[in-house]
Amino acid sequence: MSTSVVNGSLIDRNEMQGKRVVHGKPGLVSSGGALGRLLPLLYAQTVIRADMIRTVDLGPFKHRIDDGLELRKAAFECLDILLDSPECRSQLEVPTFIAHLKSGLADHADVKAPSHLMVVKLCALDPAAVLGGVEGLVEPLEKTLLTRLKSDAVKQEVDRHEDMLRSCLRAVDALAHLPGIQACGPFQAFMRRVVLISPILERYKQVEKERVEAEGPVRVDAMDTS
Repeated sequence: MSTSVVNGSLIDRNEMQGKRVVHGKPGLVSSGGALGRLLPLLYAQTVIRADMIRTVDLGPFKHRIDDGLELRKAAFECLDILLDSPECRSQLEVPTFIAHLKSGLADHADVKAPSHLMVVKLCALDPAAVLGGVEGLVEPLEKTLLTRLKSDAVKQEVDRHEDMLRSCLRAVDALAHLPGIQACGPFQAFMRRVVLISPILERYKQVEKERVEAEGPVRVDAMDTS
């Protein structure tokens, strides 16, 4: 088996080549069964691997290094590209896609942000499929919204935290407007318990306002007046 070293770990060269193909030319994997062979490789790189996490002793401090982070970022980037490609998207099994997206929602901030964006996209592309898997997305979204900064956080950390909250709330907002979401008890409980109370409520209202402004005015003839 051909391998190469990435961040101190041995990674199968075929997997790396597959990622490059998906990233560069998604159309090449949309026919001939190539996508079906590559997806398991991509999905396998979306999970946090304990064997790729190491701790470096820096005297009085210990620093945790995740050698798999860059691979996970690349894998989710590839999934996002497939989602944007009509030829590839039609071959995706959305429930399986959502199951792996759940791990991205609970990952490092660099993985969470694109995962939030993919939730928003999926809500528009296949709302019925997302509705079927929304219950599994509640826990990682809630953990992100309930994350608290240390009292001595510097401005850069505060700004990053606020950006992450807004990113998460955009995904929540998209889920909150799925047809039939009112019948999902766990999601509605999450909204009442976390989102629709201060201090998250103020941020959520701002995200809703930004979405409405981005969508533009609603045409009268497009409104449901029944």
